[in-house]
Amino acid sequence: TVEKHSDDENNGKMNSISVDFSALKKENPDVKAWLYSEKTPINYPVVQGEDNSRYLTQMYNLEWNGCGAIFIDYRCEKPFEDFNTIIYGHRMKDNSMFGSFGEYREQKYFDSHDTMLLATPDRSYRVELFSVVTVPRDSELYRRGFDNESERQTYLDKIDALSEVKSDVRVT
Repeated sequence: TVEKHSDDENNGKMNSISVDFSALKKENPDVKAWLYSEKTPINYPVVQGEDNSRYLTQMYNLEWNGCGAIFIDYRCEKPFEDFNTIIYGHRMKDNSMFGSFGEYREQKYFDSHDTMLLATPDRSYRVELFSVVTVPRDSELYRRGFDNESERQTYLDKIDALSEVKSDVRVT
């Protein structure tokens, strides 16, 4: 069960979600989070397997489905605690899963959907989107590890420079 909560400070936008992780983890211990974006199709559990193949064709409840699941790169050792957590999902033509991501290339859509909510068993995050970048499968932007703060900032600056939309969010 997912409950959504809003407040007046955010102009009625959702500011948190409550997720019954104990029930989800009984169904599948690979469940790590829940991702939600108001007024979009994005409202899914997020799993992490032992490789990046399992959830390409398996839903979070372990049933076979060609749509697969939303999942974290298996190489992310501490999802949402590390500097960069990579989340994958199919971009479906019916806009399910991450199908609506293509719409984020339009400034108006981006401005209307610039926040997502991410809940883990330990914390809830209000995620402010700051860039939209379309990257090929072999892009260096899939990088997870960085040696120092300077490398991390260079990475963020590159993402910002490549963005297909403008945002007032500044990330350091």
